[in-house]
Amino acid sequence: MPINDAQIVDIATTILDATGLEHINLDELNDESMLGAAPLELDSIDILEAVAAIEDKYKVHIVDAKEGAKYFKSLQTISDFINSKK
Repeated sequence: MPINDAQIVDIATTILDATGLEHINLDELNDESMLGAAPLELDSIDILEAVAAIEDKYKVHIVDAKEGAKYFKSLQTISDFINSKK
């Protein structure tokens, strides 16, 4: 099922742009798409690039690796993190 939430579409687009994965079609993703699983399959460097892009775009900050691991699991958990910082 495609992504219906505008913020999650924006998060996905930001991650795809930051990691050079623009070839992945947004229709392949959904709210629960996991960052480390297909089709994204982000490695640790990609995750760092994604975190930096999300922090910059949404003006949020990941305090430490434990917090990052908690929130940077799926597109939905990233959205929840951003919304919790508003």
